[in-house]
Amino acid sequence: VKPDDPALAAAGELSVLLQARGVTGSGGVAHDVLPSGTESILDVPSASVSSVVGEMLVNSDNNTAEMLLKEIGYVTRQSGTRAAGITTVIETLSTWGIDTTGFNMVDGSGLSRENKVSCATMLALLGRYSPGDVLVSAMAVAGQTGTLDSYFSGTSLENRLIAKTGSLSDVKGLVGFVPVDGGSVIRFALLLES
Repeated sequence: VKPDDPALAAAGELSVLLQARGVTGSGGVAHDVLPSGTESILDVPSASVSSVVGEMLVNSDNNTAEMLLKEIGYVTRQSGTRAAGITTVIETLSTWGIDTTGFNMVDGSGLSRENKVSCATMLALLGRYSPGDVLVSAMAVAGQTGTLDSYFSGTSLENRLIAKTGSLSDVKGLVGFVPVDGGSVIRFALLLES
């Protein structure tokens, strides 16, 4: 169950964990802007962006995808919203010369049925990357990791096919790379809607 107020829910959970360890306090849980000069009792550093993106790609983490889209909006437009992130994504694709005919982005997770993208657009995007790139290396590997750990095992694609999966009822996607002998690579985009 998603809480109505995530910050307050997190504070409540922290309070429970502290009390279980014998740490007590007064005043209950709340969240607000801290007064200046308040002493920090804990700093929790964030994982690196590449680690966050890697976890998102290999496990197809929809929540992380949504948060990254909003972060893109915040960094580029000082507005941590979907709309700001989507505007930046579309501008970036255009700057890269990627045809966005028929492209419609409604969210960062890809869960909205209003999202639309063509195989040609995906292939153009894949064309900017190679299997050795950090972003590609973070994708799931056939028969080995993430959303592909149980697929293509025992085939010639095991441990070779690197891809991002997508799945909704009546919608499937697999987009990625297959390195081949001689150093070349096959880029592919399979998007199915029934």
